[in-house]
Amino acid sequence: MKRLLMTVCCFILLLSFACSPALSKVADGSETELKTTVPSNSPTPRTTPEPTVEPTPDALVMAPVDLTLKEYNPFFDVQFPTGYTIYGARFDSADANKGTKDYYGLYLTAEGIPSEIVKYCATLLGATDETILTGFVQSIENEGFVEISGTFDGNSARAQLKCTVAGYDYEQCTDVDGCRVELMVDANEDQAKLYHNLILANYSLAMLGDLADQLGPETIRSDMLCIFVNTQKPDKTAVYVTHDVKDAATLLNEITTTLQTSWYDEASASLGIAYAMQQVKYSFDIANNLVYATFSPNDNNTSAGDFQKSAVSFISLGFDSYPNDGLCIYKEDQNQLEIAIAKPNWGHNEEWNVEFLGTSNGCFLGMWYTEATGLFHISVNKGDEGATAEYIVAENKFASDVYPDEETQQRLFSEAAGVSEGDYRAAVFAIFEQMVMQRFGMTWQELYALPIW
Repeated sequence: MKRLLMTVCCFILLLSFACSPALSKVADGSETELKTTVPSNSPTPRTTPEPTVEPTPDALVMAPVDLTLKEYNPFFDVQFPTGYTIYGARFDSADANKGTKDYYGLYLTAEGIPSEIVKYCATLLGATDETILTGFVQSIENEGFVEISGTFDGNSARAQLKCTVAGYDYEQCTDVDGCRVELMVDANEDQAKLYHNLILANYSLAMLGDLADQLGPETIRSDMLCIFVNTQKPDKTAVYVTHDVKDAATLLNEITTTLQTSWYDEASASLGIAYAMQQVKYSFDIANNLVYATFSPNDNNTSAGDFQKSAVSFISLGFDSYPNDGLCIYKEDQNQLEIAIAKPNWGHNEEWNVEFLGTSNGCFLGMWYTEATGLFHISVNKGDEGATAEYIVAENKFASDVYPDEETQQRLFSEAAGVSEGDYRAAVFAIFEQMVMQRFGMTWQELYALPIW
């Protein structure tokens, strides 16, 4: 049944090309057509640049997402009730003007009855007096919002809760029936240093080129550092840094006249610059010679300060990156062709890691590779008919399972591949292999190993 559903999905997905993310061009700007007749043997790979393999989760050091882990997260050992989901974390430097201290914040969505969520959070912060609890409950029931003060692990702490309704796509997360919760606890001097180091490891000046020296480490205000990490939406993760410079007006003029900016608003003395996936907004306080930077690494899983563009990457080959969906997609609408990559640590919500959709000799082709199983599920559809096969990558052979029957499989696969003899299943898979080789100059395995940028 699962295979039948995938066969139907192949047809539906191909019909939805026009509604998919924006079209990517071939890396060299040319247009090529998908071959419909292929030899029974796969093409011989040409020598290609060695791809840069992305770091695995075990190798991560000082990445933004680490802010939610044990070394940084005071609430890490808390066993939150079922339905409580962390979607973000924050560190903010003390602000004398607001009377706040260095603090850590953890952001959650909490499913359930708001009054019970309030009681749980109040108890977590040691606020157990019945009269006080009653006041908190009344506030959430009457106003839909409450602020709780207390302590956690010996430090001053507080919580803010807001009632929410399931399905609403809040800017930072998708709400649930219950509450949006922010837990905050003051950080001591030693803890603050840990956060400072994490922030600086995830701040980059690469987009400034030769002008980076003017915003060097000695200009960074250690009392004005902040980081917010969104575990669900990497594009919302941001690092906030303030630079104390000698001449903000001169630096602003040098940047706008020598560098390519994404945008520039002269009236507000602010601009944006991009370096691969990284983006930064600079705001210049001319009177006080301060530069405020809002830096977006757009990747929670690697140290942004160490990031360098690779010579060969998905983006350089014409793929588009969709970090919130955990996907990189290459498309040729004119040829009804699409390749999608979704590596296991990217957060994509489907099982497959490589998807190929295309057409050949009037047949619709769909192939899905799953790294965990080492299998390619191959589907061929024409009209109301469909057939599938499974290719075992490690053994370089096809599984013995046949759907729907051997005669239909052979007929549809042979027609799609344009062959009358030989291994018709291998001939269909070779369409995918040859397409990858023609467009990218490498095998599909080499393509899959590439980094995003």
